[in-house]
Parts: sequence; C-alpha cells; structure tokens
Amino acid sequence: MTYWGDSPWDNDCAADWCTDVFGKTKLHEEIGACLEQELTEESRDEIRAAIMMFILLGRVYVYDTETYSRHATLALKQARELLKHWLEGGWDNDSEIGESISHEIKILERRMKSTPEYIDQPEEALVAYWSRWM
Repeated sequence: MTYWGDSPWDNDCAADWCTDVFGKTKLHEEIGACLEQELTEESRDEIRAAIMMFILLGRVYVYDTETYSRHATLALKQARELLKHWLEGGWDNDSEIGESISHEIKILERRMKSTPEYIDQPEEALVAYWSRWM
C-alpha cells in the first residue's frame, strides 16, 4: 500500500474505499444538486449544509474526482452568496452566522488554491472555527 501523507485518506486503500462509497451512495450528486439550487430564504439552510458536507468530504482523494472541481467552485460561489444574503439582513444579521460563513469561505478558498499556502497553518481564528466541527 502506498502512503502519501498522514491523514486517514492519504493512502491507496482509503482512497479506493472512498471512491467505492461515493459510487454506491451518490452523495456527491446530492451535494451538487443542492449547491446548484437558487439561493432563496427557503433554500439557504440546505445550501449551507451542502457546503458543510463539501468542506468535510471535499478532499482530492476522498471526494468524487469527476465532480470535485465543479462542486468546489459551486460551494465557494454559494458561500459568497450566503454572505451577501447575511449582509442584506438574512438570519436577522446573527453575527455568529456571518462569522461562520466568512470562515467557510476562507476554508473553501484555501482548499481551491492547492498551493503551499493551503498546506501552511491557517490563521488562529480559522483553526478555532474548524475545531468546533471536530
């Protein structure tokens, strides 16, 4: 078995298993369909949930390879739209929601760069936000 890192998904067996799971469950199709929705008051929370699922699972050796780039782009686009919606009074301008969406955007931007900057340690506020999910 080949290892290329120390994360649970950084080896051949794990990558193959993830491919099989996405192939059987089609979870990536559900995430993509949700991300393609028009942002409305009714769809905003589902879209946030789909963004969260992409953030949790959207890694090169975990997520469906054929849809990864498109879904990463959609997730970032929708996260930016959600932030705009929040700035316009969505969720009654709840500051925690706005802060969370801002952090989600940073995570997606870092993920899409695929440069050493993505590998470097993120800022402290982003680490604190991310640790809430663990």
